[in-house]
Amino acid sequence: MTTEIGFGCASLGSRVSRRDGLVALARAYEAGIRWYDVAPSYGDGHAEAILGEFVAGRRDTLRLCTKVGILPPAPSLPKRLLRPFVRTALAAAPGLRQTVRRHRPSAAKPPLEAARILPSLDASLKRLRTDHVDVLALHEATQQEVVRDDVLRAIETALTSGRARAISIASSPDAAMAGIAASPLYGVVQLANNPFLPMRARVVPALPADRTVRIVTHTVFGASGMVERLTGHIRNDEVLAAALADAGYAGNARDQALAYMADYAFAANDGGVVLMSMFGAGHLEANLVRLDNMADRAAIFAIAARISADGAA
Repeated sequence: MTTEIGFGCASLGSRVSRRDGLVALARAYEAGIRWYDVAPSYGDGHAEAILGEFVAGRRDTLRLCTKVGILPPAPSLPKRLLRPFVRTALAAAPGLRQTVRRHRPSAAKPPLEAARILPSLDASLKRLRTDHVDVLALHEATQQEVVRDDVLRAIETALTSGRARAISIASSPDAAMAGIAASPLYGVVQLANNPFLPMRARVVPALPADRTVRIVTHTVFGASGMVERLTGHIRNDEVLAAALADAGYAGNARDQALAYMADYAFAANDGGVVLMSMFGAGHLEANLVRLDNMADRAAIFAIAARISADGAA
């Protein structure tokens, strides 16, 4: 198994404080994590600067991916002042997370202008305290944007100047396929991928046979209650429950759902990078345990087919 776990930094600086974030980043590094994924909009605009603190002294031993395309939100002064109290409240009552999320300011996604790409990259490099990133991703770029001549010229400059070592499309499968078909400048694709959204399977058959394109996947546990949805399906489907038990998944239905979704992420992106949340020590340990003790691949995909056939997706 050659799948690599990457550290997703979306909550760094917002839900996760600078102090706790630095501890988590170092803990993951000590456990062997070397891929760190960030964006200017992550952590309400604070994630890159915090990650840059961690990167200092370690740059040659890790890989950094940042993005261009989504602008950080601009929370009001009262919300910034209240942030530490909100973190404390969420630690005591995690059920409030959905309510807090609904009231957070939204990041902005303006059209991707070529003139913004290099200035955004330079600002990211300054915050990250480095002279290059290993991957620069076009964040939620459209099919039309990834093939535009001016965008292609800008990313070519990022590559030839050495400020980015590879260019990624972090967007939809349609945008990824359009970009890969249009230009050899794209060497990485970043997609959501889980049993409910098997997007990687849509893209891989379209990749050119004569090119190496690395796949990075995220949204391992889905969104909008997907873990709870699968948990309920396990409880109500005796055949699915039996298949999970036969594959070695133990514990209650929620434990089985979490373990299975992690295994699916690793099995479905063999040879790629799977981005996961690792801010909690328990999350890091659970991720590493699943990577080392993943169920049989054939059983994982058979269970995925059962989930899809029964309408859980």
